[in-house]
Amino acid sequence: MFIEEKSIKNSYIKIFFTLTVVIGIWITTAIIGGTISDNIAISYTIAAIIIGFFFKSQLKYEEKK
Repeated sequence: MFIEEKSIKNSYIKIFFTLTVVIGIWITTAIIGGTISDNIAISYTIAAIIIGFFFKSQLKYEEKK
């Protein structure tokens, strides 16, 4: 996997994936539209940030010789 080959800190990986999810949420609700789409996007964004904060990444780095 590409991420396993690089020496990137797990915290940066978590931030990257969480931001990807948040951007996807906002794009999806913008496409759908409607009167409550902003409320839905805000609630899903808060949930994604909380879940991203609590779960740990299981990526392990092995040095290649």
